[in-house]
Amino acid sequence: MASIVNNTASSFLPSLNKKGHTRLLNVLYKECLPIITSFILSHNGNIHDVDDVVQETFLYLVTHKKRRCKKRFRSHKASYIIASAKNIWFRELAYREKNTSLSSTLDFCDESAELLEHAILEQKQYRLYRNNLNWMSHECRKVIDYSIKKIPAKVAAQKLGYSEEAYKKRKMRYIGDLKKKIKMDPSFSLLEQEYQ
Repeated sequence: MASIVNNTASSFLPSLNKKGHTRLLNVLYKECLPIITSFILSHNGNIHDVDDVVQETFLYLVTHKKRRCKKRFRSHKASYIIASAKNIWFRELAYREKNTSLSSTLDFCDESAELLEHAILEQKQYRLYRNNLNWMSHECRKVIDYSIKKIPAKVAAQKLGYSEEAYKKRKMRYIGDLKKKIKMDPSFSLLEQEYQ
């Protein structure tokens, strides 16, 4: 990388007439280029992207010279240059993301269809569970809801007024009853046939 810095900076420096631009290029290539390079390479970029961003950063700094505060720029020149390069790179990444290719969009659609199908299945299973649970007694629903919410047996037993062992026995019995009820439901067999 040191050879890139020396070759690039030396090729640009003689062609510039303004000494401010020469100093700017020295700071850009000698102090900031390694940091900018590692940043871009670590954020989905390659060496050609580094060249583009460094050139765009230089052009940005030269064309927007009147807008920046000179005192702040002089004291924090490297920080300002690096921040400008990062902003330019993030803009480029946003542009690339916005203009994705059709194939990646189609891949996304395929994945979305699978996710949607899975969500529909889960929703049907949940409806089946809820419909059958609603036909059970209030006490049974409470015990199963505590079990689903993962409330500790000791706490749930105290809330319902049972001993801990009695709560555990009822929980197992009620869950078993709910499973039997769901398996006997005609919509369960339809759901099994539909998704096999």
